[in-house]
Amino acid sequence: MNTIKDKFTAYLDKHYTSELFSYREIFSMWFPLILDAYFINAISMLSTSMVSSSGEDSIAAVSMINPLSALLICGFSALSTGGTVVVAQYKGKGHDEDVSYASGQTIISTMLITVLVSLPFIVYALPITAFFYKEAELNVLKKAAVYLAGTGISMIPYAFYTAIFGIFRGLGETKLCLKLTIYINLSFFLLSILFINIMKLDVLGSALAFIVARVIGAIIAAIYLFGTKKEIVNIKMTHIFSFRKDIITSMLKISLPFGLEQFVLQGGSLIVSKYMVILGTEMLAANAIANSVLMIIYALPQSVGNLVAAVIGRCIGAGKKEEARSYAKSLLTLSTQSLALSILMFIPLVGLILPIYHPSDAIIPVIYKIMAIGVIPMLFVWPASNTTPNILRSAGDATFASVISLVGMWIFRVFGGYAAAVPWGLGITGVWVFVVLEWVFRAVIYSMRLRDDKWLQKKTI
Repeated sequence: MNTIKDKFTAYLDKHYTSELFSYREIFSMWFPLILDAYFINAISMLSTSMVSSSGEDSIAAVSMINPLSALLICGFSALSTGGTVVVAQYKGKGHDEDVSYASGQTIISTMLITVLVSLPFIVYALPITAFFYKEAELNVLKKAAVYLAGTGISMIPYAFYTAIFGIFRGLGETKLCLKLTIYINLSFFLLSILFINIMKLDVLGSALAFIVARVIGAIIAAIYLFGTKKEIVNIKMTHIFSFRKDIITSMLKISLPFGLEQFVLQGGSLIVSKYMVILGTEMLAANAIANSVLMIIYALPQSVGNLVAAVIGRCIGAGKKEEARSYAKSLLTLSTQSLALSILMFIPLVGLILPIYHPSDAIIPVIYKIMAIGVIPMLFVWPASNTTPNILRSAGDATFASVISLVGMWIFRVFGGYAAAVPWGLGITGVWVFVVLEWVFRAVIYSMRLRDDKWLQKKTI
């Protein structure tokens, strides 16, 4: 028994211990991220099931608005990601004052961009929804507009929360991130029960749950950052309401390509959602349910991707490029191992999970078909396709990661998916075949980049 334990410890030391981290530090950062990812996805799954209890038109309305909601998130999530990387790299250098300034600039920039972008979606929710989804049934369209307006309002406190969350993640304070996740998502879940199940407010209830939960999350995040955790990062008003050109420039090196990527990606998702409306409400509902279940399978490897910024970013900040390369390989291996474990754990449970979504008999075979297409090749290409770009961005190679992501999205998911779904008549299954082909394309290109030295030559700060 001791021999097995010693071999396992030796393996962990070899792959996860360096001058900057011990394997215990790496895994102490990772375990809260695991709980974080599962908590988020479990709450998302349960909230989707609650909305679906109001009918397939409700879940179709929500799934239509999700790409528009993601467009709203693009700006501040990109700035938060840039802030995370810059904070991590300054932490690696040991520049505490610059960490404080980077944190403050992350907060003010995310808030400004969010207010500017959200207002039109709040004021003109119905015209915007009608413009994008002319083919949708009238009842679905009205519900979608209500959901879009509520989501737009909720984005303002959510941007503040996301900025602080990104700061803590860059500092490696994943336990704090987990606490924030629990507060905001548990609030959302309980409020969803109140507004959807008890008060029967349908999609309006889901929107209200988002607004109130995100206000709660923003307040708690502010208390942690400004009140109780000053030993981690000491932020003053001067750090927020000032302009540090060098820090803003460093953030934009990551944020601009990532933000543009996310904007164009979500624009592509919007087009996908638009042509899927042609397939009918039932197919929209089947796709939404299948995606919700797949999110649970993705959760464990996604937690590895969330660990990347703190580990690779700190290596790059400290000038330890070979350690960054070594950790890149180790984290990719960990992502693959995590995905394999997740598939083994959850695939046998799908039959028990599906009933909570109240699917009609007509769409259950479609859900299983989507999952079969997605899960079978996932183990071989998903980690390289989805974890590797996080590694590249954390080292400052954001532009390359974004360009490849965009090319893959538009060639395969947008144009290929449309051709397969509509002219070729393959429907929703055709869309998913091209989603998998996109993963394959990205996995090949990103793997080639990682074997090269160019991603280690980028300068962010």
